[in-house]
Amino acid sequence: MQKLYWHNTDSEECFNKHYERFPELFQVYKDKPVEYVFNSAGFRMKFELEPDKSRKVDIFLGCSHTYGAGHYWENTWPYRVAQYTGNEIVNLGLGGQGSEAAFFNLNKYIYYYDVQNVFYFQDINARYDYFDENQHTHPFSPQFPPNKSQQPCSNWYLSKVLVKDWYIYYNYFKNIMAMKGICDVKNVPFWNISQFPHDPTGYYGAMTTGYFEIKDIDKEWYENNADKVLLARDGTHSPAIIQEIVANKFIRAMKANKNGYIQEAPYREKIFQKISP
Repeated sequence: MQKLYWHNTDSEECFNKHYERFPELFQVYKDKPVEYVFNSAGFRMKFELEPDKSRKVDIFLGCSHTYGAGHYWENTWPYRVAQYTGNEIVNLGLGGQGSEAAFFNLNKYIYYYDVQNVFYFQDINARYDYFDENQHTHPFSPQFPPNKSQQPCSNWYLSKVLVKDWYIYYNYFKNIMAMKGICDVKNVPFWNISQFPHDPTGYYGAMTTGYFEIKDIDKEWYENNADKVLLARDGTHSPAIIQEIVANKFIRAMKANKNGYIQEAPYREKIFQKISP
């Protein structure tokens, strides 16, 4: 196990820049720093991933919003949901990765434990994984600045297919159904939220961002909200209230449904208006 005080987008350099410009928003993290505990597989959780069928766990899938970039462990949505279920947390969230990575990790680790629930939160976006000649997987996303050595496709395929709504929805829907199928075989409820909640703080509307860095914040918003809103420490991931909203959505879904839940989304409309039979 490894404890870190800075990780990925939540860097000390970025925090110091933000704190210098917006001290009221970030003072809380001077007073109480964020700590990350990662296991040897690179996941933010409290124990190593070793087979133990006596261990009752919930599996949590997603990206940086799931592992909790910039947030205290106790403010993350997996922690809040686990407080409701009473099960241990297997947090398989990975920054920058998408539904294919979620499928890979679920398929591997669902057989390790006595899994009670599988939760997957991620908005529908253009994130893909590919294999290299050594059978290692790598993430690829057109939404981030391209690294030519990591682009596994032609520019034509990138521009004509991978960034198009119909294919993004197809890829997500395919992996959602694959994950649900794995859970059905194991008789484990699968819970999915695919739409990012509305931000009640107004922060996203008030700030402008560069590449994972705040460029500016509306002066009026800052004066009225700086002492009320708990941001992620990196400033660009969602405020803590979004983590709470996501957790509450899952908890409401569990109260209303016994066998799992997949959030309504325009999958078929988006996909089949383009794909021919």
